[in-house]
Amino acid sequence: MRLHFRIAVVAVTFCVMSVGAAVIPSGIPAGYAGKVFTGDTLKGNAQQIPGVIKVVFFDEGGEGVGFHEMDGTGVGGGGTMRPLAADRSVEMQAFDSYWDWTVTNQPETLGSWHESWINSDPVNGDWTRHTVKVLMAGTYTIDIHAAAVDSLNTISLQFNNATPILINNLPHVLASQVHTGSEVWHIWNRFMDVATVDLDTGMYTLKQQFVKGGWNFDWMRFTLKSASGVSDQMNARSAKTAMDVRAILTDGRLSVLYNATDAFPARISLTDCSGKSILSSIDNAAIRGNRTVALNVHNLRHGVYFVNVEHDGIKEVKSIAITR
Repeated sequence: MRLHFRIAVVAVTFCVMSVGAAVIPSGIPAGYAGKVFTGDTLKGNAQQIPGVIKVVFFDEGGEGVGFHEMDGTGVGGGGTMRPLAADRSVEMQAFDSYWDWTVTNQPETLGSWHESWINSDPVNGDWTRHTVKVLMAGTYTIDIHAAAVDSLNTISLQFNNATPILINNLPHVLASQVHTGSEVWHIWNRFMDVATVDLDTGMYTLKQQFVKGGWNFDWMRFTLKSASGVSDQMNARSAKTAMDVRAILTDGRLSVLYNATDAFPARISLTDCSGKSILSSIDNAAIRGNRTVALNVHNLRHGVYFVNVEHDGIKEVKSIAITR
């Protein structure tokens, strides 16, 4: 199968309240008793940003720590994947693609359990809390994968004890979008770029709460929109001129364009969401001004990657998305 490549496009389409430009400091709040889920694929390792945060992997610690279940019953959820007795009241379920569908009428295989039978309330609604690790400081866009059943809907995302980010008025499932034999609770949507948040590198707690409306909820995805350099000393030299880095993907070829401030070599590298280096090249062109370096990315799997350009003591990062 031939691969097709494109740059990820950012477009704000929903009514959101963001934390604004203020960077939320990292560091687990003092006295927090939760621990990273030790089961399944995590095995005690915090989920990472940039990347996808699965709500099923909420922290261990029980009611009021890793989660809150408003009705306290755990009834009707079809079971739970959590092995800890203290976590069994969280209602979760899983169905394969014969039952779940997207709003565009495509089979939707979730691949794991998701949060269901949710109770929403502005004060006391169900929530889960997750210990997460931010690998790169900067501004992140937020996507979510959910079935929003009611037209009036709101969820909140809260990093540490900062002001919650409210996400509301997402398009709810319409009767015309329900696949034959299914129901609104099993018609999923990928809501793209619903909010932004500015984070430093380090550890955080992330609380995801249901404020209003009916939901089934699967994951949150955080994609680096722009690197802030909050924790990067190479970006501290503010007197330097920005390199205006651009990345263009065409038929498996990645062209990195930038403006060299001096006739010095530059290092161009490509990393994945975990920070692992995938490709690297040294540009020895002894010229100032516009330069272009080509990288062969034809064999890379689809996903989000980061283009890093380091030159004359400064560094700029751009995110790209490779899709099939």
